[in-house]
Amino acid sequence: MSSDPKFKILPISIPTDIPSILRINYHVTVQDPLHKAKTSLVSESEYISSGIPGAEKQFTGENAFRNRMAKMVLNNPNKSDEDMMIVSYIVWKTPLPAQSAKSESELAAAFAQEIAELKVSEGVDRDLVVRLKTEYRALNKKYLGEDYETRYWELDALATLPTYQRMGLGSRLVKWGLDMVEASIKVKPGEVDGAYLVASPAGSSTYRKVGFSEVGEQFVEVNGQEPYRHCWFVKRFESNQQNSGTDT
Repeated sequence: MSSDPKFKILPISIPTDIPSILRINYHVTVQDPLHKAKTSLVSESEYISSGIPGAEKQFTGENAFRNRMAKMVLNNPNKSDEDMMIVSYIVWKTPLPAQSAKSESELAAAFAQEIAELKVSEGVDRDLVVRLKTEYRALNKKYLGEDYETRYWELDALATLPTYQRMGLGSRLVKWGLDMVEASIKVKPGEVDGAYLVASPAGSSTYRKVGFSEVGEQFVEVNGQEPYRHCWFVKRFESNQQNSGTDT
């Protein structure tokens, strides 16, 4: 995969980069059909300022140790890394340690607490977010297995400013993460099956190009509109095929 020298990958800095991340989310939100259905249009500044508390909790909370994050910046030799414009970002989550696996009742309690503490940006339909989180948790188990949280890396977030889409930036960030996944599997073969994500069909070409396969789907109807489709994608690694019995 060729790399455009106008862009480069850097580590995300928290909390410094949170406003830039929320800015990207805002511009993706106002273009995406499902996001538009669950979001009342507010100003960019209002979206960002109201979203900072929830983002800080997401990136610094008790599960933040699982985050592996990177940003794509517009390369400018006249600026420091910290001052370069962020045009895309990605968040991966490592599998939960096997020893931290919880019973179903413990998982349900933890999920209930997560929902109770959930904070969203101004204008976002919180009830719909809760509904989708609940449905997708059940579907993760259906498509990936009961122990998916200890067996798979999760591609939790990938977003690019609309004016910089279709330049291969998302693919570069996904590949950056998959290199980490593959390295971790080589260190401890048999402990992790691969990686998964949930996304709209619009991003399917990005994921298929790097070896993900679609394994399931869900149709979401919001406010009587045409159902919106989300897909589950999985990539398993050759070193673990004999353990999982499935192909990449």
